[in-house]
Amino acid sequence: MNISMIKYFAAAFLVFTLIACKKQVVTDYQIKTLHLDSESGNKVNLKSDLQLITIMHADVFGTSISSEKLKSLNQTYASFGDKDIVIEKITQYFLSDAAAQIPTDGYMRANLDQFIPATYIKFFVRNPTEAELWYFKELIQKDGTITARDVYYAFLTAEEYKYY
Repeated sequence: MNISMIKYFAAAFLVFTLIACKKQVVTDYQIKTLHLDSESGNKVNLKSDLQLITIMHADVFGTSISSEKLKSLNQTYASFGDKDIVIEKITQYFLSDAAAQIPTDGYMRANLDQFIPATYIKFFVRNPTEAELWYFKELIQKDGTITARDVYYAFLTAEEYKYY
């Protein structure tokens, strides 16, 4: 009986060992912690037509818009049904002007760590979040066809730009 009892305990021990002991897999991804803000959520007031055109001109040219030019652009804006299309056309008109203050593509690519935050501050009046900074940096580095003019166009036609 003593030998059978030992065999019984040995068999039980073997079963428990096979069931209970499993190889522990450790997966360590080394994820970098990012600080994310929601500063863009604070903008709730829609800019008026005149405000939008005036601010856009000041942002692109660094000067205030003349009253004649503002009146002409505002009439165009007010007379057209789809405001988004008019904003896109006005934006293209401003950015195609030789007097538009747009950094060179070489400067943009060589100084992404300065260009991206400066663009956010200029157009959205806030600093970019870490996620936004990473996104634009990756996008510009991976796509050699993106120009500074394209980036400015994207910011000027963004929904956030229409709010303050």
